[in-house]
Amino acid sequence: MQTHQGALTFDSNPESGTKVKILLPSLDSSSQQPSLVSGDSKVPLTKLSGNILLVDDESSVLDVGRKILTILGFNVDTAVNGREAVAKFSEPEIDYCAIVMDVAMPEMDGIEAMKVIRKS
Repeated sequence: MQTHQGALTFDSNPESGTKVKILLPSLDSSSQQPSLVSGDSKVPLTKLSGNILLVDDESSVLDVGRKILTILGFNVDTAVNGREAVAKFSEPEIDYCAIVMDVAMPEMDGIEAMKVIRKS
């Protein structure tokens, strides 16, 4: 995350669960160059590359995630459940540098899918 000039924050509460914030670089519309906004300052980002598998059963999450990751320079492939993610990960012609996966999904959840992927 630091290499890509982003950040993760965690706020954990035993009664209500854990809130995870993913801070990703924003796009400065005047320059069309991605930058991480921090107060009034902006830090330009280097264009990134690689294939990312984005997995979520909600189409709005997939749409927003794809847009953000594409702006950053990644090629994004999507899956709507863990079973589909495992199948896509198993395709030999695509080498994923990262997988971003929801935990609660139909057919096969993210935890089970990652167990299968790690074994392969």
